[in-house]
Amino acid sequence: MFVSEFFLAFRMSYIKDSIKFILKHNFKIHGKVKVEEIRLGKIPADLYIPKKSRGTILLIHGMNHSGNKDPRMINLSRSFAGAGYTVIMPFFKKIAALRIEKSQIQSIKNAIRITASDKKLAPYGKIGLFSISFSGGLSLIAAADPEVKDMISSILIVGGYGDAKETIESIMKRSYLDDYASMITFYNFIELTSGKNKDLAKAFYLSAMDNSKNTDQLTPHLKKLSPSDRNLFFRLKTDPEA
Repeated sequence: MFVSEFFLAFRMSYIKDSIKFILKHNFKIHGKVKVEEIRLGKIPADLYIPKKSRGTILLIHGMNHSGNKDPRMINLSRSFAGAGYTVIMPFFKKIAALRIEKSQIQSIKNAIRITASDKKLAPYGKIGLFSISFSGGLSLIAAADPEVKDMISSILIVGGYGDAKETIESIMKRSYLDDYASMITFYNFIELTSGKNKDLAKAFYLSAMDNSKNTDQLTPHLKKLSPSDRNLFFRLKTDPEA
């Protein structure tokens, strides 16, 4: 076989895998996928077991109150497992609570280290890392740590960010489409401009939660705010560039 033919065959094998994954994900035809609850040290996690494993993927859920029980992440995990990969999806309490903190980087790093070091979970001693959005940025920082970087064979981040300033500007400019990301940003960082104000910060938190849960926890809370805080909340929610 010529070199060009070898690489064509190599690429075709991944095209076949990609098509298999897309079909399973879109039509939710996952095949025989067993799910077990495990622990990575102190971190609870769901383990998705394929019929025959071709490798291991550590999936870091997004900033959503459902955490690793988010139906979208469950379907994704089942699809990966249906395509032949062992998937471990830990539950990160602070990420599910929409918090952006340095401590989460250490938690993700611990999950990488424990997973890759467990021969039953990762027989090859290396794992693939998948994450999304805000969690993707935290995951990239964790993956770059010298203690675990050689334990990772591949990384896929969807909707992650590289430059904080550009990302925040983009989030604010597009908040009229969906203000979920901007509400999370204000919830975490409003104190940097307005000082510590738990009631105001909670308003942004509840706004984000209402967005994802289709509820209305915000309205009764707004009545507790001072007129100035309530005006600031609505001004930032409707016109972040103000």
